[in-house]
Amino acid sequence: MKILLTGAAGFIGSNLAKNLSAMSYQLSAFIRYNSRADIGLLSTLPAELLSQIDVIFGDLRDPSAILEAAQGCDLIYHLGALISIPYSYLHPVETVQSNVLGTLNILEAARQLSIPVVHTSTSEVYGTAIRVPIDEEHPLQGQSPYSASKIGADKLVEAYYKSFNVPAITVRPFNTYGPGQSARAVIPTIITQALTQDHLNLGSLDTKRDFTYVDDTVTGFLMAGQALMDALQAMRERQAAKESATEKMRKLKQQRKEQQAASPTKKPFPTDSLNPETGDPLIKKPGETSPISHPAPFLIDHDPSEGGDYSQLSNSDSYQLPAMKYPSKASGTSYEIPERSEWYQLVGETYNLGTGRDVTIGEITEIILKIVGKPGLPINLVPERIRPAKSEVMRLLSDNSKAREQLGWRPTVSLEEGLERTIAWISDHLDHYRIGTYER
Repeated sequence: MKILLTGAAGFIGSNLAKNLSAMSYQLSAFIRYNSRADIGLLSTLPAELLSQIDVIFGDLRDPSAILEAAQGCDLIYHLGALISIPYSYLHPVETVQSNVLGTLNILEAARQLSIPVVHTSTSEVYGTAIRVPIDEEHPLQGQSPYSASKIGADKLVEAYYKSFNVPAITVRPFNTYGPGQSARAVIPTIITQALTQDHLNLGSLDTKRDFTYVDDTVTGFLMAGQALMDALQAMRERQAAKESATEKMRKLKQQRKEQQAASPTKKPFPTDSLNPETGDPLIKKPGETSPISHPAPFLIDHDPSEGGDYSQLSNSDSYQLPAMKYPSKASGTSYEIPERSEWYQLVGETYNLGTGRDVTIGEITEIILKIVGKPGLPINLVPERIRPAKSEVMRLLSDNSKAREQLGWRPTVSLEEGLERTIAWISDHLDHYRIGTYER
């Protein structure tokens, strides 16, 4: 199977690329062009995996580049976006063009080439929680140019599914963190300073976030992609079965017509069924009376499409889907009829990927300082690191029950374990960071 992955040079994208390559998929990694041929975090992949990836440089805003990159693909993972909230304050036009128009170009290519899409949203689209935990039906609030652009992208995915039947699933991660993440995010910002300085420069400590370890997020993407492909397979099986039933019905009708033509007592409309005096048909409309008292000398055949017990050949909308439970294509799982499956209902849906646990930035700072052995390190609140008051998202806490029930996904890495892994990686790669610099 051939897969196009946008945003492959980024934090989540590179981890997803590593997994897809290890699973022996034919992977095309779409990366924003730069004059240095920099492939970002893909460069951290083992050489044997990286060598199997076809790297394509381009721009999401270029529809021809996307269409060319998508040729021959069976699935698109769309992770490419400008994701920095502070950067979106400075460059809202570029943010909207990349995130909204870029997604539009992906969807249009998918529409033209009949390719399913796993689209990436963000928990930021919810804004400050109106209710917790936040399920997928929570209102969307554009509290920054970035979140507004992602709302626009999400709605385009919804529109292309509903208007053009482009099969898609939207994955909505909650604050992913882990090894390799840049200091644009808060956890690497705290860790790098805690390891190298005698104080911390931070923004608001009161906001609450639901932090999800990168391995768990990537697993969610993989499950969403597999579920989407398997749902489409189930729908194809359903359509094939319906077409088979339709063909059986056609043959039955044809057989009955042939029997009718061969029978001397069954004629479509025999001429002797007319009143010999007036020329009127002997069969009247309901409620009318006939001047001829004797019954019509012919039989009216029953049309199966007008009723009757033809359930074994039914091609109605109540046809039952094949019973399945996320089989692997390689497993050769057979489809059993007539048990109903809900697979097709996954297409067009959105799924939260979060742990269901939130902490304040102040609390996670204390956990990190304890792990690195510097509890009580002074914290300076820096005004430039604080968002505008109405733009700040004060709380994000996920309800992940839909992903658990429909995708079978669940987080497996605790916050403490994930932080220990992340601290260990950053300790060995401090040269990757501009420590103390506010990264937008």
